[in-house]
Amino acid sequence: MSKLKLDRIRISGFKSFSDQTEVVFPDGITAVVGPNGCGKSNIGDALNWVLGEQSARMLRGASMQDVIFNGSEARKPVGMAEVSVEMSGLNGTPDGATRDVVLTRRLFRDGESEYLVNGARARLKDIQEILREARVGTQTYATIEQGRIDQILNAKPRERRLLIEEAAGISGYKHKRRLAELKLEATQANLLRVGDIVAEVRRQISSLKRQAAKARRYQRLRDELRSKESVRFGARARRMDEDLARLMDEEREARASEAGAAADLGRAEAALEADRVALSEAEGACRLATDRLHQLDLEIDRERTRSRSCQERIEEARERASELGNERDSLRARRESAREELRVHLASTESERVALEEAAAALEERRSELERAQGRLAARREGVEHLRRRLFEAMNDAAEARNRRRAIEEAIGRGSERRARLGEERAEVIGELSRLEVEAGRIAAEATAHASVIERLREEHGAADRALAEARERVARDGEALAAARGWAHSAAARLRTLEDVATRFAGVSDGVKLLLTLGAAAGVRTGGVLADFVEAAREIESPAEAYLQAILPAVIVEDDADAVRAAELIRSEGAGRTLLLSRSQPAGRSAEGGRVGESTPFPDPLVGDSRVLGRLRERLSLASGADELLRDRIGDAVLVDRLESALALHRLHPETDYLTPDGEAVLASGLVSVGGRVASDHGLLAHKRRTQEARGELAEAEARAAALQAGLDAARAENAGLESEVERLRSALEEAGRRRVELSLGVERSAAERERMGRRAAVLSEEVAAIDEESERITRDHGDVARVVEECEAAQRVVEQDLAAEGAGHEEMERRLREQSESAAVLQADVLVRQQRRSVMERERVRLEASLAEVESRLGSVLQEIDAARARAEEAEGVLARTAEELAGHLTERERRAAEAAAMEAAVADGRRGLDQREAALKEMRAALERRRESVQAAEVALAGAAADRRHLDELCVQELGISAAQAALSRTAEIGGSDAESLDADIADLRQKIEAMGPVNLTAIEEFSELEKRYTFLTSQQHDLEHSMESLRETIRRINRQSRERFSDAFEAIRVSFQEVFRTLFNGGRADLWLEEGDDVLETGVEIMVQPPGKRLGNVHLLSGGEKAMAAIALLFAIFRYQPSPFCLLDEVDAALDDVNVNRFTKMLREYAEQTQFIMITHNKRSMETADLLYGVTMEEPGVSKLVSLKL
Repeated sequence: MSKLKLDRIRISGFKSFSDQTEVVFPDGITAVVGPNGCGKSNIGDALNWVLGEQSARMLRGASMQDVIFNGSEARKPVGMAEVSVEMSGLNGTPDGATRDVVLTRRLFRDGESEYLVNGARARLKDIQEILREARVGTQTYATIEQGRIDQILNAKPRERRLLIEEAAGISGYKHKRRLAELKLEATQANLLRVGDIVAEVRRQISSLKRQAAKARRYQRLRDELRSKESVRFGARARRMDEDLARLMDEEREARASEAGAAADLGRAEAALEADRVALSEAEGACRLATDRLHQLDLEIDRERTRSRSCQERIEEARERASELGNERDSLRARRESAREELRVHLASTESERVALEEAAAALEERRSELERAQGRLAARREGVEHLRRRLFEAMNDAAEARNRRRAIEEAIGRGSERRARLGEERAEVIGELSRLEVEAGRIAAEATAHASVIERLREEHGAADRALAEARERVARDGEALAAARGWAHSAAARLRTLEDVATRFAGVSDGVKLLLTLGAAAGVRTGGVLADFVEAAREIESPAEAYLQAILPAVIVEDDADAVRAAELIRSEGAGRTLLLSRSQPAGRSAEGGRVGESTPFPDPLVGDSRVLGRLRERLSLASGADELLRDRIGDAVLVDRLESALALHRLHPETDYLTPDGEAVLASGLVSVGGRVASDHGLLAHKRRTQEARGELAEAEARAAALQAGLDAARAENAGLESEVERLRSALEEAGRRRVELSLGVERSAAERERMGRRAAVLSEEVAAIDEESERITRDHGDVARVVEECEAAQRVVEQDLAAEGAGHEEMERRLREQSESAAVLQADVLVRQQRRSVMERERVRLEASLAEVESRLGSVLQEIDAARARAEEAEGVLARTAEELAGHLTERERRAAEAAAMEAAVADGRRGLDQREAALKEMRAALERRRESVQAAEVALAGAAADRRHLDELCVQELGISAAQAALSRTAEIGGSDAESLDADIADLRQKIEAMGPVNLTAIEEFSELEKRYTFLTSQQHDLEHSMESLRETIRRINRQSRERFSDAFEAIRVSFQEVFRTLFNGGRADLWLEEGDDVLETGVEIMVQPPGKRLGNVHLLSGGEKAMAAIALLFAIFRYQPSPFCLLDEVDAALDDVNVNRFTKMLREYAEQTQFIMITHNKRSMETADLLYGVTMEEPGVSKLVSLKL
């Protein structure tokens, strides 16, 4: 398998690296050196940052914005920091081959950041996955700085354990286990929620099952009722269709007569139209002649205008020729002047060219002198650079000494800080133990209380769900009742609209009545409606009243005789038919049927008490208020009897009285007997009035019923919505309570484990405090020796700086003289440029003078051409003037001839108009005859409209009740029933309706809801089983991950433990070291303890070691880990700062051994460590605030 290699890193705008910098890493060891503050550690920070470090503190900053170059004295801040790292040999392709990858991270000044993999946008998660596969990253042992060396020994056992886990490669297993645990918690909560839902659905199914059975019985009865009602509707439709067919035949006959009269009228109108067309053509010809005469006048005016225009053009051309002659003389003078000016300019240009050549030669000589001076300055710069290199070495020595002093001071400070921190931590641990005890009691009490809350919520949820089911049943019942009420109201409204439409069209009355009711007021006729408007009859006497009073019911009521006369004049003027009038000022006479309508005749005594007599007609009628005196004496004294036989018998006894039967038959005092059915009277004025009133009453009742039902439905829906919200709230609360129960259970377990860990930690902290006190005393003794070394290094640095200052003064003098020579050359260069520019100006002036001369020559030629053109235009205008005069004379003659023709045409048109007026008078008489035939058609239409209205009402009712038309119902053979069958059918329908009403409210949606609920119950139980299986699968996955993690950790720990012992003896040239696990039941949760004893010492704690011994012990552990699981590369940031020369030699020797498997990038001040490197990078800061990189291959 190929080895992963870190090829290079590119840095731009990161911390002190303002410019783009590339650092190439070969195999082996690469060292980065430089004085303090030059930015060499920024290379390590850049590597950590691009590998995904998210903590600004770990990058030595307060916020992540601090990594962007913030400017210097000479440079402005940049807007973006970018770092790219290129690695090769990365595994992960399907065929097992390796691949190269470039990881890039950018951070912008506005806080936006982005990650790229091979130039493509990616997520931080993607980069972490790539690094996890390669076992590198910011949290592993691939990046180690000086502070982390101390952390390895000072860390808590569980924190130290992370190094072993990284080497064992179980970090990925822990990540997978955590994901599995989260899924397990979510699945457990879902299972509780699904269980509650399944129990509730099971309860709802038992309730809906009964409702669905009741709904099915209701549907069977309703279907049977619809079938029988369909038969009844079909029978009624057949009867009405037969009546409609008879009325339609009568209407066709009336229309045929009307069509004949209309045909005669059409032929007469066609002849009239032909005369009109002929007259129109004559008028068109007359207009055309007039238009032509007008056009000729316009042409004469245009020719006169053209003559005047030609005169003006001639004068204008002559004036233009004179002006152009003057301009020609002026242009000839300008041409001579331009030629002289061009000759003088060419002489000046030649003298300027000679002066330019002389200045260029002087400039070339001065440039040669400047090049020789620059060569002498370069030699002096080499000497200054040599002194700077000596200064760099002296600065490194001084920096190394200061670093050692600073390391000792920092160690003293860290020891004090750590002692204080450990004391605080111990107090915190003890306080945390107390808090955890209290928290454990609180969680247990809350878990107990939560169980009762869950039980209460389940009971409330069940009660609310039952109430919701009952509310839904009420909404369904009210909705069906509302739909029926609205259908009833719709049917009543449609019937009322039909009846009102017939009344609006004044159906059933003559054209004269229609005329008076519509146009009477405009003609000054005061009308009060028709007699029928003031009369109402009960349904049982409606037919005899219509038959007896049919002659006077359409009578129009007028106020007095003058209104009667004006009405008659209006009817005659419009040619309307005969019309009956009733004046309020006229006394009563005899009825239309011969009965006395003045004072009432006495009621014959023998008729009093006769069972056959039902009473007088006028006593059974209802008259409108205020019309009694006008109408009661004009209705007559007819007597109502039970049947026709009784009327005939009573007439023989009392022949002076009119007798009427309920079927509309009559025996009159004159001896005439009127017989016939009820059908015709169904469309009479009284029947229509009664039906209209019934329809209005029915509509009002239906609308009131619908409004009451709508109010009840709105209230039920509001209650339903409230219950749904309550059920949803309780369901959410129940789910939340279930999740909280799981959380409390997990909290109890975590609290117990945390209390145990805190107890162990308190004991370890006490031992560490004692070890820190001993180490502080030793470090204080070493501080004085290191301070003397720092003073010696700084004195050597000052000597080199003085030499460099003296050499720099000579270098500055040479640079001053070189600047003077450069300035002289610049003056000569400026002179040459000025003369070149002047020559260019003179050249442009020459071009301008030549162009001006050419322009004068061109204009002179144009003027000569324009003179010739002006003379030609004048000659042409004179020719046009002569031709126009000839055409004008011809047009004047033509106008006189056409004026005579137009006068003759106008006389012929006047004769045609007089003939057309005579034909129109005859046509008016024919129209009056056609109108009389149309009256008979209208009478037939009235009867047909009434029958059609009843038929439409039947259709609407049938559609409302059955959803089909009456015609569809009539197609069934069962619609052909007799009288006895109809009575039996009515009884069956009544019985079915009674059964349906006896069932009470029915939830018709229960069938569908029951089916859907059964499907949902099946689905939920399946989901419940799947969740249970998923939980078991997740538990098995966690057990397998734990088992594999324990095996890998145990194997790695034992191998690293053995290697640690061997590496420690090698680095310390003896001594003992060991690793062991804390006591605990689970290997995956125990910390790692460390024990080291250098040769000749017996220490009970690692904190009693010196600073160098601690560093060597930590390095031994790191090398032991590298031996078990080498990292592809490793960054070491001043890890050798606390080592003396002997320990540095041991460290570098072992580093060289491991360099065969791992790339090492070492940031150091130690010369011995530098000698070990294969490639050396020096970081300087020649420009303040900006780091620069210099490489040296050793």
